[in-house]
Amino acid sequence: MKSIWNFIWAFIIIGCGYSLKPPILSPYTSVASPVISNRTVKAGLEEILFDELVSCIKSESNLKIVPENKAQLIIECQITNYERTAQTYTADQEVYTYQISINASVTIKDNTTEESKVVYSGNLTGWATYNVNQETEDIGIRKATKKLSQEIVKKVTVSW
Repeated sequence: MKSIWNFIWAFIIIGCGYSLKPPILSPYTSVASPVISNRTVKAGLEEILFDELVSCIKSESNLKIVPENKAQLIIECQITNYERTAQTYTADQEVYTYQISINASVTIKDNTTEESKVVYSGNLTGWATYNVNQETEDIGIRKATKKLSQEIVKKVTVSW
């Protein structure tokens, strides 16, 4: 009986491993540098989202970023809405935390076909809160764009 338990523990210890990168669930191995436009009045969001999305692709997927003419996937992203709303208040009715919400229309195309078949098209949102006494709006924006980037990468790495 003791040897069975030793075997089970050995199996659990040896067999349980993890990776920081998810397994490739789609047949794609490359993506073009994302094309991002900004339809909001908040200047600079497209650059911040671009930086976060490239970082997220590199750290959370097995995709390589290559020139568009060599890429299997193309990501097109249009930031459609930016909101900063007060979320909580102090006893003196001063804003304590804000919520940043960034919405984007995202299209992912399969560049291996002549007609660049759309494999995903939809609206995604990234949001985050920040404490006004400890963080700036820019930090809140970075947090929200990181979450939005993670949602986009999930759409890129799943099997269609």
